[in-house]
Amino acid sequence: MSELDLEHLGLEIGIANYTGLLISTLATGIQSFVTVYCLSIFFETSQMDRKGRKPYIVAGFLIALVNFLRTATDMPSVFNTTFRATSGMSFTSTAHWDANQGWDYKLGSICNTLIFVLADGLLLYRCYIVLHGLRWLIVLPTLTYIGTIAFGIILDLTTILKFLDSPARFTISVAEPARVGLSVATNVLITAFVGYRLAMAERSLARVLSLENTRAYTGATHLLVESTLPLSILGICYAAIRFAEIRFISLEHHLHLLVAHPVLEELYFSCLALSPQIIILRVTTGRSWMRAPELTSPLAAFSHSLAFAREPHGSLSALQSNGTHEHSQSADADVSPVSEDIEKA
Repeated sequence: MSELDLEHLGLEIGIANYTGLLISTLATGIQSFVTVYCLSIFFETSQMDRKGRKPYIVAGFLIALVNFLRTATDMPSVFNTTFRATSGMSFTSTAHWDANQGWDYKLGSICNTLIFVLADGLLLYRCYIVLHGLRWLIVLPTLTYIGTIAFGIILDLTTILKFLDSPARFTISVAEPARVGLSVATNVLITAFVGYRLAMAERSLARVLSLENTRAYTGATHLLVESTLPLSILGICYAAIRFAEIRFISLEHHLHLLVAHPVLEELYFSCLALSPQIIILRVTTGRSWMRAPELTSPLAAFSHSLAFAREPHGSLSALQSNGTHEHSQSADADVSPVSEDIEKA
């Protein structure tokens, strides 16, 4: 490959890393707003309405905190590698990246594992809640979730030992692809199981309520599925990039993967952090499932109370006035013959 090609690809890698940082910063800002908004709504609700929502609030706060730390630890490494680059070819050098990544970058890898644990854990808990009566299906995503945690711990240990220059350090090239692949498998299974279960619940709601009344409930279930579907799609794309780097490929293809890698990585982790946050927001505002959707009592599982329809105030007053007027007319009609008889007498 010519030097000109390396220069061009190196600049693309630098731009991709900067773009990934912008995506992560934007997602962190959105998540911070959603977290504060959920807290304000939670404290404004009554003690009775807060029941069952506190674990969601705590989980959302922890996910937002870890994602904030992850973004903060990525900023110094991206700035140093960009500021100290002498040309586009610097971004293609492994030595250049290693020289400008300190302990903060290693801490970012640990934050990635914590996001896997918290975000996938909350989505798995939601799957357990929704799969009422079919909870044996939760076994498979639980196994992939445990595998994600195991490979995450292995990857973090290798990163820490390498940073400390420990003689006991070791390298497992498949640790990061395996961690991402198992997490994506967990997300895909959760999306499929939750979508199937909520489709059944939607049919049950349609039998009990009218189409207009079920619109609010079925819309919430659809949004619940949609909040994890983009995560599964982005996860498949990101996992494909990670697994493609395992096999032997040419330098040109490897550099092209490095261009796509930071953008897909930040899109995936941002969606991984925001997906449970969207569910928490809907639970906090009373627009999504908080408990298992009972098919025998479909309205009992939602996190908000029912409000009965009432007649408008003007219509009620008019009805009362009409009734009073008709009653007075009938009374006058009954009294008038009596008055005529008295006059004749």
